[in-house]
Amino acid sequence: MPKFLVLYRGGDASNLSPAQHKTLMTKWGQYMQKLGKSGALKDGAPLQSSAATQLVGKSKEIKAKRSGNATSYVGGYCVLEGKNMKAIQTLSKTCPHLTVMDATIEIIPAMEMP
Repeated sequence: MPKFLVLYRGGDASNLSPAQHKTLMTKWGQYMQKLGKSGALKDGAPLQSSAATQLVGKSKEIKAKRSGNATSYVGGYCVLEGKNMKAIQTLSKTCPHLTVMDATIEIIPAMEMP
């Protein structure tokens, strides 16, 4: 079955109350369980975007801080396996990440290698 890289971008949760944050984390746990039970989840984790660095071009210059705005930051990822893009889109529409301001989900099909 095809695999897809799912990137969770942006999503400013800093204005949430502690109770709202706890609810969001509970929903994330439920969502990840749903992905696992469906057999779609192959890998995934939250990321520390604030600790990211970049290597740039031929010079291989190392930048201590990544470029881009907060909505471009990747806060987590999953590798999902599914029948097709539409199936992964349908699963992703139920993700609690989309309930947070300025959050987006990017789904990228992995190329099959011989």
